[in-house]
Amino acid sequence: MSNENDFRQRALANRYLLVQALAYHSRQAGQGASATAYELTRAAIKAGFVADRKPVDGVTFDGWITKRNPPAWGVRAAILLLAQLREYVPTLEQQESIALSLAELYPDKEAAALLQDLPEHWPREGWDAVFVSACQVRKRRIVE
Repeated sequence: MSNENDFRQRALANRYLLVQALAYHSRQAGQGASATAYELTRAAIKAGFVADRKPVDGVTFDGWITKRNPPAWGVRAAILLLAQLREYVPTLEQQESIALSLAELYPDKEAAALLQDLPEHWPREGWDAVFVSACQVRKRRIVE
């Protein structure tokens, strides 16, 4: 059980790395924090992660990275945007955060189904075990 708890703690603690990776790639493309935050917010609204809202400002977006505390909707939207970038390849730490985010977003999907949903350009090595761990530790939605 300790290893499962360790996985969950690591995956949650490293979620900021996904927002950081998005910020890095956006800056490489000449886009500032405000524009990236706008794109992130629009992606989250379109995906249904948040209701229609005013976009996050660049200072708040950068704060999520420096304080290492992005909201779940921001992490999920960052995953969607990173998946579109052919040059982005997740590190192991990022894989764990991606896997846990997706496992919790889709609680009825098992590891194999989640693996199939990954972008084709992401290398497949190591994902099997990461998704199995994520599915074991995800918080289940309670239906009453």
